[in-house]
Amino acid sequence: MLSDSQRVAIEPRVRRYTEIRRTEGWGDDDPQYYRALPFVDRSARFPEIWRLRAQSYRHLQRRILQPLARARGSLRVIDAGAGNGWLSYRLARAGHRVAAVDICTDRLDGLGALSRYAPDIPMLVLEASFDQLPIAPRQADVVIFNGSLHYSNNVRRTMEQALGVLVAGGRIVVVDTPYYRREIDGHSMLAQWHADKQHPHDQSETSPMQGFLTPAAIARLCSQLGLEARTLRPPAAWRAAAAALRSRITGQRARAAFPLIEFAQS
Repeated sequence: MLSDSQRVAIEPRVRRYTEIRRTEGWGDDDPQYYRALPFVDRSARFPEIWRLRAQSYRHLQRRILQPLARARGSLRVIDAGAGNGWLSYRLARAGHRVAAVDICTDRLDGLGALSRYAPDIPMLVLEASFDQLPIAPRQADVVIFNGSLHYSNNVRRTMEQALGVLVAGGRIVVVDTPYYRREIDGHSMLAQWHADKQHPHDQSETSPMQGFLTPAAIARLCSQLGLEARTLRPPAAWRAAAAALRSRITGQRARAAFPLIEFAQS
């Protein structure tokens, strides 16, 4: 669902992202690896990251999706920036109608990995940009950015696209995007990320990305788009808050928090 001009524009970014992820060791040839996510990392390469993802998933289910499903029944969900599709698979297994959307089709870490999930679990898989969703208006109960909104280079535009496909009373949910109290800490993290990912012999730069959210950024989005936001901290959030306080006291960059952020039309 990408136009020729879109494909040309995003190809360098997708190629660089895929190279980085392959170098870091994401994905696996074993279908059971994908079906176990996010609760078990069968590759044993990123157990701590997947432990946090599992916590976020449980928090998403308990605080947002289950209450919404009790009121509406089976939900129509857009997994925007679906990656390898583990969230789409989990939600489809739970009986929701899911569209997995991503610009990356890599067989290990993109939409190509969805072939490894159970074939009898129906999911709509769209190679498309979440900045130009190929979905008619008022089709979705929930749009979820699961570890993906920080890759947007224009969060307002991305959120406008999500709003356009929501039914009345729908929700936009941001999961596992870095969240900082101060922009200076987020910019410091982003600068370090680019330094770490840049190959010494490759001076090309990936497309600018937002990289993080702050309370001020969320307030601006709400004001610009007519939204209300709830920041829902997971049970372990007090540990992140304590770490941030220690960083401020010692002069180090604060660590990111990863709350759920729920947006609804006001």
